[in-house]
Amino acid sequence: MKELLVEFRKAIPFLEQISDEIFFKLDPSSFHLPEGEVKKLREELQEKLGHYVMTYKSEGEKFDGDFDTHLCAHLKSVKLTKGQKRLLGKYEGKLKPLDVSLCIYQKPLELI
Repeated sequence: MKELLVEFRKAIPFLEQISDEIFFKLDPSSFHLPEGEVKKLREELQEKLGHYVMTYKSEGEKFDGDFDTHLCAHLKSVKLTKGQKRLLGKYEGKLKPLDVSLCIYQKPLELI
């Protein structure tokens, strides 16, 4: 599992801001490794929103583990404007056929 988390850190640079103590306790089973079109769209949306974008599997396994192993248990999400919500919806529509969903985290990153 540690090797997979290292791959996510390489693919999604903002994850490097999370301490190893927290990061290596995360369960990556719901994460989607962004490559190709997914990578391009994630980076594009992140630039447009000015906040961090994380890719998740839309139809991943149901997670029954400890809540502390979820990324959202540690990072503050962002309150989006109506325009930002529309933009997010547009990008999620493009990614839906690939079973990818998105979550937006505050920039600068804030631990909760």
